[in-house]
Amino acid sequence: GIPEPNAMTVATVSADGRVVLTGNNGLLAISSDGGRSFKLRTMPEGTPLAKALYAPDGALVYVGYLATGRIPAESTAAHHE
Repeated sequence: GIPEPNAMTVATVSADGRVVLTGNNGLLAISSDGGRSFKLRTMPEGTPLAKALYAPDGALVYVGYLATGRIPAESTAAHHE
């Protein structure tokens, strides 16, 4: 489930329609179907995330308060949850 309380802070949409929402508590919500469904991931730092963008190789790069990371492309495909 989603850690409580949690607020989503920034939404990013890639050129091909993938959507990433960042939130506090290290939450990323990733959609590969235009926002119809999201895969939730909590980053290990557990601190607020400021932004996430897709790199040219398809990896998802995120930054936030005392948090930075890179999720390989094969790990970012969204599932219905």
